Amino acid sequence: MNASPEKQCPVSHTAAATWDNLSPLLVEIRARRNEFGPAQEIPKEIIDGFRRIGIYRAMVAKRFGGEERTPAEFCRQIERISEADGSAGWVASFGDGARYLAALPDDTLRKVYANGPDVVLAGALFPLQPARRCAGGFVVNGVWPFASGSPGADLIGVGIKLEDDPAGDLPRV
Repeated sequence: MNASPEKQCPVSHTAAATWDNLSPLLVEIRARRNEFGPAQEIPKEIIDGFRRIGIYRAMVAKRFGGEERTPAEFCRQIERISEADGSAGWVASFGDGARYLAALPDDTLRKVYANGPDVVLAGALFPLQPARRCAGGFVVNGVWPFASGSPGADLIGVGIKLEDDPAGDLPRV
């Protein structure tokens, strides 16, 4: 019986992996997955691999250098990664962060994507922490117990509740 190409031999993180040929990265994930739990993070080389294959730019608008893939395409890729390792799939799924970022003003998005579309967003929404408006932004004071995927993130989003917010009790990030 022939082994699938993904199981034939381990490859280093420098191996070419693309959206359509995820196999080299899946081999590396399977070979290293026993490291993820004790380290309590996905290694930088794996995050860099997700960047190389386009996970973090998949849902980004083309005007910012993204690929504008469909949610179905994105989910299929995340499923393939998750089959190799659930934690790696979870961190790869942060590629849908572009969906959250899309609500930002255009000027802010240009700053976010100034160095390219491969931006990793992670964070924790709850528990919401108090914030108040000030000149030029907000003053936030709080502690979030866990921000999933934060070691490999470029941006961290956290949940806040503004004092005297006319929008009501809606959380803000």
